[in-house]
Amino acid sequence: EIPPFLSASDIGVALRHPHPMNTICTPGKVIDYLGCGLPVLITEAVNAIPELVKHRQWGAALKDMDDDNEVLEKLRPFVEANLNRRHEASAWVNQHYATEHSGREYGDALCRATIEVTRHLSA
Repeated sequence: EIPPFLSASDIGVALRHPHPMNTICTPGKVIDYLGCGLPVLITEAVNAIPELVKHRQWGAALKDMDDDNEVLEKLRPFVEANLNRRHEASAWVNQHYATEHSGREYGDALCRATIEVTRHLSA
């Protein structure tokens, strides 16, 4: 239900203050935004995604979300949509986060972890 609404949007926004949790977790909505081909405006506090977003030009990363001038400066380029970048971002998310591709890896990792925990508890 959500992808059609996101795809009709112009930009996805995920602003986070610097916090240890934000350095290890990527907000799911950022993945949803990119998966729908939306350019994103995020803060540099969001995991490693800001570097990827800047490098691939899929959006912009703010150093300080409380700096109104920086926010406005970063939003200006999104006035005109860049469809090639939107398709590229969507394809990258499908390759790296789609369950068809990562489900098996997750299942294998979960099995290995379960075996290790069982061994540890048996020792």
